[in-house]
Amino acid sequence: MQQKSPMLRLWELSSQYHGGLIRAVISASVGVLCGMLPYFAAARIIIGLMNGNRESGFYVFWCIMAFAGYLLRSCLYALALSMSHILQKIPKKFIPDTLMHWADRYLDKRIQQLKQETIRQNWDKVYLDQALREIHSRQQAKEKAPSGE
Repeated sequence: MQQKSPMLRLWELSSQYHGGLIRAVISASVGVLCGMLPYFAAARIIIGLMNGNRESGFYVFWCIMAFAGYLLRSCLYALALSMSHILQKIPKKFIPDTLMHWADRYLDKRIQQLKQETIRQNWDKVYLDQALREIHSRQQAKEKAPSGE
């Protein structure tokens, strides 16, 4: 008789929570898509700046969209996290030690990756802010320059 993998055994033990897990995956996936909205909004704002768009409503709209995307990503991530905590509902005696050690190592590695990603995003933000200041100063210099007409 072939022994079942720990993940398959865990999936069988959590059969009553499959719906919540599927909802969690969908919520997390939609959250990731919403998390892309602030970057798209920043790109639209930069394009507007480069094209000389002076309409404040345009910038307010994209700032609101960026904030909404960030807010939705945060809410959907929290929802997915709360729905996916299956391991808390299963008695520990049913979970093999090897699976728990693997999960601990995986989570530690993932947390480290997320910390590095956060640092990288902060640096990207610094570069973006610097580029925006440069664009703004070029536009001001262009407006102040005497017209050659």
